[in-house]
Amino acid sequence: EIRVADPNDPSSGSGMFVNGSIEEGEVLYSIPWDLIIKPDEFDISKARPSLLSCGTAQSLLRELRLEEKSTFGPYLKYFHSFERGGLIAEWSDAGYDLLKKVLGPLFSARKYWHETCGGGSDPLEEKAAMYVVTRAEDFLLIPLFDLANHRNGHMNYNYENKKLEVEEGVSANGIATRDIVAGGENYYFFYFF
Repeated sequence: EIRVADPNDPSSGSGMFVNGSIEEGEVLYSIPWDLIIKPDEFDISKARPSLLSCGTAQSLLRELRLEEKSTFGPYLKYFHSFERGGLIAEWSDAGYDLLKKVLGPLFSARKYWHETCGGGSDPLEEKAAMYVVTRAEDFLLIPLFDLANHRNGHMNYNYENKKLEVEEGVSANGIATRDIVAGGENYYFFYFF
C-alpha cells in the first residue's frame, strides 16, 4: 500500500507499506521491462551508474511531451505531483555557493544536466532531470520501486528489507530481504544480475 507513514498525520511523508506479513525471499512486486522508463540505448553490461542518467531524463521528457498519448500516463501523474526544491542543485546560487564554502566541491545535478547532457533550462526539462536524480535507480525509472523510501549510511543495514533485482529485457522485481511485519514500511537496496 502506498500511503503516508502516519495515517493520522498527512504531513508524515509517504512510503510503501505491507498490509500482511511478508516472508524473506517473497516477491513484493514484478514490473515488466516495457513499463520501465530507461534510456533509448540501454545495455546493462555497459551502463555506468550515475546520479543523473541523461538518457533516462530525455526518455522521461519524451513521454511527458506525449501527454495523454504516453503509455506511462498514471506514472506521469505522479511526476506532476512531485514538488521541486529538495535538491541542493535547486537552491539559489547564493545558497549553493555558501554550502560549497562550508563543505567544498559538490555535485551539481543542474550543471551536469546543462553541460554534460546538453539539457535546456525549460522548467519542465529541469524538473525531469531533478526527478531522475531523486527517483531513478541509476538509469531506470521503475514504477512502484521509486515510491519506496531508502535509508543512507549505517541506517541502510538496519532498515533495508527489500532489494531490487533487474533482469534486462524481462522485469524489475522487488524481493523481501527479511521478514516484514504487517504494517511495516519497505525500504530498498539495489542489485543487478
